[in-house]
Amino acid sequence: MRQNWKVLLDNPYLSLTDVQRSYIAGIVDGEGYINWARRTCCRVGIANTNKELIDWLEKTVFGSVVYDHKMTNPNWKQDWRWTLEGSVKSRAFLMVMYPFLIVKRENGMRRDVAF
Repeated sequence: MRQNWKVLLDNPYLSLTDVQRSYIAGIVDGEGYINWARRTCCRVGIANTNKELIDWLEKTVFGSVVYDHKMTNPNWKQDWRWTLEGSVKSRAFLMVMYPFLIVKRENGMRRDVAF
C-alpha cells in the first residue's frame, strides 16, 4: 500500500505536457510493449531504429537504454531499446499515460492492480 501512495504523491511524469504524454503514448502503442510479470511488477519498453528518439525518451522519461543490442540478421537495421522497470516507476508512468493509450490501453491498466 505504501508504494501506491508513493506513486500518487511523487509521480515525476505529472510534469510532462499533454503533447508529450500523447506523443509518448503513441510511441508505446506503435513501437512498444507493456509486460506484467506478476500482479504488480511491470516493464514498459520501446525498440526503435531511430537513436534520437530513444535518447529523447531517456532524457524526458528516464529509464534505461540498451545501445549495443546485437543484431542476429545482417539485413536488419541497428536498433536501440528503452525500458522502464520496477513496480513504482512503471506504474507511475502508466498512470500518466493511460488516458492517451489506444492500442495498449487494456494492457496498460490491469484490473487486479489498484493504482
